[in-house]
Amino acid sequence: MDALPTTWVALLIVVGLSLLGAGGCASQPPAMAASYAVTGKAVVRSPQGSQRLSFRWQQARGEYRISVWGALGVGRVQLSGTQQAISVFKGGGDAISGPAAQMMDQYLGWSVPLEAMGSWLLGEPATTLGQDLVTTDDRGRVTGLRQGGWDIEFSQHEWVNDQWRPKRMDITGAKVSMRVVLSSPKPVMGS
Repeated sequence: MDALPTTWVALLIVVGLSLLGAGGCASQPPAMAASYAVTGKAVVRSPQGSQRLSFRWQQARGEYRISVWGALGVGRVQLSGTQQAISVFKGGGDAISGPAAQMMDQYLGWSVPLEAMGSWLLGEPATTLGQDLVTTDDRGRVTGLRQGGWDIEFSQHEWVNDQWRPKRMDITGAKVSMRVVLSSPKPVMGS
């Protein structure tokens, strides 16, 4: 299999880091203790272009393992670590390690607020950012919010583990837009 262009790998890393940040959100201590896995797809648009990606994100006991890949499984990148630091494994096992936000800026030149992603993926406002606007539907589900210069729209809610969770999120801000479509979160079996 041919090597992927550097921009492809960088984009795979950024989406994976965004999803990693979602699980490692300091504003959601209960989520840190939870064990679950999520699969889904993401489309990221920025001044550098757009990309469609798939991912699998596992979280257990505050540690994360994320796989991100492009069409037909091309360009698989593995990410693992904790809130404080991550390691990225690509291709032949080469590892890159460091703080998630720093790596996003270094490899892509832009970032999303990782400290908020965990709350947003749960369909909730992040406690780490001020709330400008929150809209809900007639069932009390958050359908939109504006925080820290970012607009988030939630849709296609599903009843998961006795709570409504969005299946789709559109996140826009800082010249970046990201559409994330999740499969239902499922508990990770075993330890």
